[in-house]
Amino acid sequence: MNAYGRIVALGVLTMSLVSCGGGGGGNNTASSPPPATTLSGTTSVTLSTSSLATNQLAVTVEQEPGLSGTYATVNLPYVSVTICASATNCTTVNHVVVDTGSYGLRILQSALPAGFPLTPETVNTNNVAECVSFLDGFMWGSVVTATVQLNGEMASSLPVQIVGDTAVPGISGSSIPSTCTGTGAGSPDESNLAGIGGNGILGVGLFTSDNQQYYTCTTNGSCTLYTLPSNQQVSNPVPYFPTGNNGFTDNNGVILQMPAVPNGGAGTATGVLTFGVGTQADNSTSGLQWLAADGYGNITVTLQSTTYSSSFIDSGSNFYYVPLINVPTDSNGNYTPAQLTTYPLSLTPNSGTGSAVSQSMLVVNPALIPSASLAIDDVDIDVPNNTGADIGMPFFYGKTMAFLINGASANSGALTGPQYGLSTTP
Repeated sequence: MNAYGRIVALGVLTMSLVSCGGGGGGNNTASSPPPATTLSGTTSVTLSTSSLATNQLAVTVEQEPGLSGTYATVNLPYVSVTICASATNCTTVNHVVVDTGSYGLRILQSALPAGFPLTPETVNTNNVAECVSFLDGFMWGSVVTATVQLNGEMASSLPVQIVGDTAVPGISGSSIPSTCTGTGAGSPDESNLAGIGGNGILGVGLFTSDNQQYYTCTTNGSCTLYTLPSNQQVSNPVPYFPTGNNGFTDNNGVILQMPAVPNGGAGTATGVLTFGVGTQADNSTSGLQWLAADGYGNITVTLQSTTYSSSFIDSGSNFYYVPLINVPTDSNGNYTPAQLTTYPLSLTPNSGTGSAVSQSMLVVNPALIPSASLAIDDVDIDVPNNTGADIGMPFFYGKTMAFLINGASANSGALTGPQYGLSTTP
């Protein structure tokens, strides 16, 4: 599972971008003075969402209301998800982060109605809990089964993580096992609104199950590591869509389309998440270039004559976490080139015989960006000892990005996942 980024704090006069998704911080003490002028931004940019099909969801980059005044939720793409305990007992959770770098639905317990009667997953009468690790910390919670509705698409009997769950016996914050940690500095517990930056995570990446740490927990709070079969693990809901759902089979992947933003960013941005890849007219693969990923979801990225073979494309990372050579950083690890700079990227498949795809990324000193901007396409953050390129949310603006799930096929079998597909225009 790849990382997802989240926390961004706004300073009073200039923007201070604090990375948590890629580990954050910088070990390059060089710096440059902020430019004298600020780049031009805009209030909002949007793709039309007035007539969404049943296999589509509106995606918004905006401020998470519960975190207003705490920090700005920059570059976090949100959707609304409906979760059902039964056919007649459903609730809709908003501000769920769309994450193409992870797999599975995770909902904060605090975002559900009190006493919402989801069915705990059990092993020998013991409740199942999960510890999911990201590059910047971990999340802990119970595993339940539920029906999940994503507009007109439905996933039944889906294993879902309830993050920060204290209602299930044996699964509470005080009983988190010592073996449950992340790989970030200090391994913080992010099982809360501030940790996620939203009310949950919708992991719709290149794989189905998440292969994280699972535990069985007794009623006295004793939790033991357990090897959970893949079909019981927290899972990407897309492969759970039934064949012929709404007249089409949209269970082979997703397409995320976002509008372009100006170099100074936009206050909000609205795009579209479409289920299915090449299954009907609204998810056509026409014009997409394809990159076959390896069994870890990685491709190879080359820039500044350096090759990074453990690289990935991830909407849940709120900025670029891509190493740059001889570019200064500020005290938060943000790269600060002297001016807005374009860096050519070569993206190469890690599997099969596909050809390289030429792309580029923009990087600017974040001090130029208006503080009101939440959708930003040109910020890159240094990650100490980084050996891969995390191509985050800035890359998605102005593009159509497809994610074909491992083992799934598209275009009458001409494409087999895991693969990334990308174009330069929505």
